[in-house]
Amino acid sequence: MEWLDSFLLSRKRRHLSREQSLAAVPVRNQAIEWDEVDGETGPEALLTVPPPQGKWIPVLRPLLVLPKEPRKVQLDSLGSEVWRLCDGERTVNGICDELCARYRLSHREAMLSLTTYLRQLGKRGLIGFAVPTDDQQEGRAEPSNTQEARESTENKPMSRSGGSRNNGGARGRRR
Repeated sequence: MEWLDSFLLSRKRRHLSREQSLAAVPVRNQAIEWDEVDGETGPEALLTVPPPQGKWIPVLRPLLVLPKEPRKVQLDSLGSEVWRLCDGERTVNGICDELCARYRLSHREAMLSLTTYLRQLGKRGLIGFAVPTDDQQEGRAEPSNTQEARESTENKPMSRSGGSRNNGGARGRRR
């Protein structure tokens, strides 16, 4: 049972400080294709999310109601703007500053909405986060694990199977 204890301990979530969270760089999942479409209030991002892959998926698909076909998720205009800003270069704080300038929001209001939205995208496997080490934060060098974050989000299976709810910019539309 020692191996089980060590496995469970190694899988504990890493708790980040506020500074580390704001210095994290959101990186889009490379397995997700996206296009710009005309929306009600301007250009919107239409994401094509591939179905989960893996050797156990055929067995689990009937039990967990996993999709066989790619699903489409259309983001509203503000969600699409955040999606475009998650380019692997900007930090969470940098994205917040851009939104404050463009939409004349208070920093606190923008940060609360942005972090909630990014957390949802992360939980759905649409983005990953490259978290710089303390040394990298001081010089604001490109995080060395940005490539690692890109690779870890490349073919990550989606944890949710159905359409998405209208939460913070994501409108689930099946096409």
